[in-house]
Amino acid sequence: MFDVQLAIENKFSRTNIDKYILNEIETSPEIVAKIHQGAGLLDEWISKSYYDSKNARLSQLKDLDLYDLVREVAVHTLPMERSETFTSVVGRVASLLSYSSKIDGIKTLAEILAVVCQTDLFDIFKSGEYGVLHIKSNYRMSDETSRFISQTKYLPPMVCKPNIVNSNSDSGYLTKRESLILGSGNFHQKNICLDSINRFNQIPLALDTRLLTKFAETSTKELDTKEKADAYSKMILDSYLVYTDLVEQGNKFYLTHKVDKRGRTYSQGYHVNSQGSEYKKAIINLHKRELIELPTK
Repeated sequence: MFDVQLAIENKFSRTNIDKYILNEIETSPEIVAKIHQGAGLLDEWISKSYYDSKNARLSQLKDLDLYDLVREVAVHTLPMERSETFTSVVGRVASLLSYSSKIDGIKTLAEILAVVCQTDLFDIFKSGEYGVLHIKSNYRMSDETSRFISQTKYLPPMVCKPNIVNSNSDSGYLTKRESLILGSGNFHQKNICLDSINRFNQIPLALDTRLLTKFAETSTKELDTKEKADAYSKMILDSYLVYTDLVEQGNKFYLTHKVDKRGRTYSQGYHVNSQGSEYKKAIINLHKRELIELPTK
């Protein structure tokens, strides 16, 4: 099952998306030319003089490879199939700059997006006179890349025993390491209950196939727009594909866990989660079942 788990992670991990997108960018002369144009625009923008605090922020960009920076912006913006809010995109790409001040990093990335927008890699626009800013890609990924992106998803539960976590930046999964502390900006190197996380991770679980075949999952919220209905339908379809895979692989799996800054433990999973909706809680059983007999009076 170790080999099966390794294959699952390589197939579904989102960490592989950037490789596909980067390959498509580098093989497109038109996009490469736009990236070079963006690097030139950034160089011109940085070389000008502004107010003191902005000059201090931009001075930190002078030692960066501007082509690489614009290329990373392209990796994050070109695959967008629909428009997204400007603030959400800025938040997603803010990690491209390792500024000591998060606020300075966010301000600078927002300005970088506005400069790179002049290349027409993407458009920045406002939805209505009083609407919020949105970003929309002006390119469409190849069918092969689009199919790969669509098949990637939040990693399903593990079908082999998770790795033992030994630090705050570790993972039970075989191919990735990440913060075990939930929430942006909450990571630290102080002690957390790694032994508790390991104990939770080692509990084998199983799906209740009788419940799955008898009852369907329904939304507890009103799906009052086509977008909401489509998104929910996709989630249901993807979930049942994960359920089917888990059952076919022996119906024995493990959920990984993280803690929040208060030390509370949360299971990780989108399609299968013991702390998800009522339906998702109900379909999970312990793999090792025992008959509990009530004492007679």
